[in-house]
Amino acid sequence: DYIHTLINKRNTIMMPQDVVDHFGGWARASRALIMGNSTHHAWKMKGFIPIRTQHIIEKKTGGVLKADVRHDLDLFIEKDM
Repeated sequence: DYIHTLINKRNTIMMPQDVVDHFGGWARASRALIMGNSTHHAWKMKGFIPIRTQHIIEKKTGGVLKADVRHDLDLFIEKDM
């Protein structure tokens, strides 16, 4: 089915370290994304980047970093239950 195919095509989850690595450090990432140190700290504490923020990062990186479709599906499933 379509949703299962989407999940299987994506093996990676956008993690805070991916953003840091992409921009070459948090200072550069925070300037590019207009986000502060508390944002990065919150991501590290939660262990993930909120899906809406992932979509912003995907746009800002020209699709190099991709929003994790599984988070979208989780929100969709929770909303409908």
